[in-house]
Amino acid sequence: FRNREEGMFRMDSQEEASEEELQRRQEQSLRARHRWNLVRSVLRFCNTIAGVRSKGRAAEVVKIFLNELESRKRLRQSLKHLIGRITLLQGHIRSYLARKASWVKEKLEVWVLWEEHHLQTHFRKRPPSP
Repeated sequence: FRNREEGMFRMDSQEEASEEELQRRQEQSLRARHRWNLVRSVLRFCNTIAGVRSKGRAAEVVKIFLNELESRKRLRQSLKHLIGRITLLQGHIRSYLARKASWVKEKLEVWVLWEEHHLQTHFRKRPPSP
């Protein structure tokens, strides 16, 4: 019996050892799974951040484009306003030149009368002096 018991004891210890080995391997496997899950999570996070950043860059490009579009729109509006002001100024200048032409025409008649009068008095034949 003793041998038998010792053999059984050895068998029990081998079974315990193999169970311990199995349990140790399961724990290692579980730890490895946890580590791989952590790695997957970190990679997913990095991928998400990269996506958000690329969307952020794309949004920046869209914002720059819209700002340029807005500045061009403001420039067009300013030019339209400027052209309107120039047209208005041209209208005022034309009316001023028309008034000036009528004023010059009126004054020219007066000037011709005054000039003829002065020329006649200046070039009048005077009697020779003694």
